[in-house]
Amino acid sequence: MRVSLTGVPIHGNGHYEYQLAGYGKVAWQLKEALIRHGVEVVINDPDTPIVIDIDNPGWLTNENVMPHIRIGPNQYKIGLTTHESTEIIPEWKIGLETVDEIWAMSDWVADTFRKYVGERVTLSVPVCSDSEIEARRRIFDEPFYFIHVGEPSERKMGTMVLEAFVQEFGDDEKVNLVFKVSDAPSLGLMNYGNVYVFGNATTEEYYHLLNKMHCLVYPTIGEGGGLIPLEALTMGMPVISTWEWADYKNFIHLKLDSTLSPVLQSIQDTTFLRGNGYSTTVESIRSNMRKVYDNYEYYSELHYAQAKEVTNVYNWDRVAKEIVIPRLEKIING
Repeated sequence: MRVSLTGVPIHGNGHYEYQLAGYGKVAWQLKEALIRHGVEVVINDPDTPIVIDIDNPGWLTNENVMPHIRIGPNQYKIGLTTHESTEIIPEWKIGLETVDEIWAMSDWVADTFRKYVGERVTLSVPVCSDSEIEARRRIFDEPFYFIHVGEPSERKMGTMVLEAFVQEFGDDEKVNLVFKVSDAPSLGLMNYGNVYVFGNATTEEYYHLLNKMHCLVYPTIGEGGGLIPLEALTMGMPVISTWEWADYKNFIHLKLDSTLSPVLQSIQDTTFLRGNGYSTTVESIRSNMRKVYDNYEYYSELHYAQAKEVTNVYNWDRVAKEIVIPRLEKIING
């Protein structure tokens, strides 16, 4: 079997080769898993029977936006894509309709896309954790480190995390909050002696940082696949998060109170997110931070004990063998 990958492997080449962001990690690791299971994978080749375009919904097979994408006239086109809220902008429906079928990165996202293209959504291909990640037992020690990942993305609600942390722990030097940022953060972090910022990093540096942390705090309104909490869970780290959007919701034990609510206008103004997402409260974040801090041995052991199961379920080799390859074979065999 021979398939082509295009989309992010072409226009997001750095993210793809160095696995610096979600789409890049998904593309690279799915490719490697397919190869391990005997599939010949090439990049941007219009002559293969099947092409998998891994990209933003609005960019699927769109040569006007992505002129380097090569799609053959007789290729069967699969769009592996995702989203983070319950509605899409109207222009994206065109992108979803340009491919023969859609693979979504979670059940939640698949349900969103089905509202627009119905049975064209054929698979939920869950995002999986990096095979290089290993779980380790975390112990309570001081200073204690909470971490938030994703600033300055407003969708990930870093401002609420900061507010909850300051309300609950103040300037206690035994408790710290680290922000892993992808760009200049939107928060007034320099006002606090126990709040730190960690900037751009390689994948290895990021994993090294996570290994030093005690708990991830992640009150996101929604995730396309949820790679950031999943990687923390694979490491055996307690995770405080919204959860209804997650395929792995049963592994999240520090669940934030959340309500499906309209996406904030400020988020709509700067992103493609429309419709509803999951909102939570500062109080829920605050109470869960206190809960895990006061009961860390329990939550640490709980998450360490489940890490192997998380890895076994959200494993690219399993997903390639049990989900992706059978579908590819069915397409080829008619």
